Amino acid sequence: MNEIKNILSSNEKVIWEGKPKFAPYFISQLALFTCFSFVLIVGAMIAAADGQIGPSILFFVLGFIFVISPIISYLYYRKIYYAITDKRIIFQSGIIGTDFNSVDFDKIQSLNVNVGLIDKLFGGNTGTISAFSGLVAYTGQGGSVSVPHSLIFVEDAYGIYEKLKKVSHDIKTDIEYPNDLRPKTNSGYNTGYNSKK
Repeated sequence: MNEIKNILSSNEKVIWEGKPKFAPYFISQLALFTCFSFVLIVGAMIAAADGQIGPSILFFVLGFIFVISPIISYLYYRKIYYAITDKRIIFQSGIIGTDFNSVDFDKIQSLNVNVGLIDKLFGGNTGTISAFSGLVAYTGQGGSVSVPHSLIFVEDAYGIYEKLKKVSHDIKTDIEYPNDLRPKTNSGYNTGYNSKK
């Protein structure tokens, strides 16, 4: 259920909203769990070769994961929604409760779009749009790793990417333009974004 409207501010307008396409999302989740299960099977085989009792427990865990993972993926999918507003990108997720995350346009440093193998095989015209805001997940000897905010497996990914680039640029320009030099057609931020410009 889309609950994004419940967290919008009074003057915030939705420009686009959507969710991942089901087929590529679900297949990607199953592929992830299959890889994880393969690692468990290899571990169980190694343990069995050594005559340990662990393999039986490992196979039980593996069976449980195979049964429960599609259910968890489906429950999580039901809650995923995205929105691009005239102020930010909003991400809704969760399994039991509803979680929200957002990134304001002035925090976005770069945007990219990626169309992968699963998109091509199962999604038609889907892709993943990533907004990098400088959120650092890990810092080590090799440097820091940024985690993007991603709209995964969305239809018309290139069209949404272009729209997002335009809105992000327009809003950032509106925020950063010096007040003394504003032309009459742009009297200041918070006057309402006009997507028809």
